[in-house]
This record gives sequence, C-alpha cells and structure tokens, in this order.
Amino acid sequence: ILELFFLEKMKVQIESDLPGLGQMLKDARVEIEPTPVAYELGMTPANLYRIESESNKSIPLTRLRGMASMYGAAGQEILDQVKNLVLKELGVKDG
Repeated sequence: ILELFFLEKMKVQIESDLPGLGQMLKDARVEIEPTPVAYELGMTPANLYRIESESNKSIPLTRLRGMASMYGAAGQEILDQVKNLVLKELGVKDG
C-alpha cells in the first residue's frame, strides 16, 4: 500500500496599512502600458486599476513583488518601504 501525504507550508499573514501604495505603484509604472503589466501578472487591466486607485484594500505579496520587479528601481523603493513597515510591525529594531 502506497500512501502519500501532502504537507502544506505554514503561512504567516501580516496586515499593514501603507497609505498611498496604489499611487506609488501607479507612479512607478510611469510609461509602461497597464495592459501588458496586468497580463504578465495574471490579472485583468481593471484589477490593476483597482490596485492603483486603492479600490482593492489588499494586494498579495507575490503580486506586489511581480509589479515591483517590472517597475525597476522605483519598484524596489516601494518594496523597501513595505519591508520597513513589516519590520516595524514585527517590532524589529534597527541595528
């Protein structure tokens, strides 16, 4: 008898407010057309617009990383801000 066990990884979810994240993402996109960005990330352009206008109140980290990767240096700046916010939420002190 062959038994297979599939173990799921434990996930940690952190909810943090980052006012203006949608606008930062929109500004970082600069001259990149929204449709190719959306399709590359597996979503519709309408969903991208909802993220940028902050109609969506959350964004999966994987999607945020994908957007940041496509946006280059400006995207990296956004990830740095998110990182600092998460470290603050966790109570991690500098140094």
